[in-house]
Amino acid sequence: MRTLPQFRVNPTVFSGFLISYSALWFASAVVFYLANKQSKDGWSAASVGVMWALFVLPLLALVLAASLVSTRRSKKQRLTVVDRLAIAVGTVPFVFAGLLFLMMVLSR
Repeated sequence: MRTLPQFRVNPTVFSGFLISYSALWFASAVVFYLANKQSKDGWSAASVGVMWALFVLPLLALVLAASLVSTRRSKKQRLTVVDRLAIAVGTVPFVFAGLLFLMMVLSR
């Protein structure tokens, strides 16, 4: 019986992707803001790619953070400082969106 080949990914790659996805998310948030500055409804002037990045990249960051922790645990290694930084940076879009939601709800 044959087994499928398993691809081993270095945990540092996950950390790098987490940091780059968060930077890409912030760039798409700035583009979304600039594109919708003069829009009447506040969201229709943004392109589909920017909207996709705003919604999908934070979810992808959660998957990468879980993969990073899982990989480190399977290798019986502790999280490094870079790993912790990457996980913290990966959660920033959720914190930012949560704060915006709270400000919107509390302003009514």
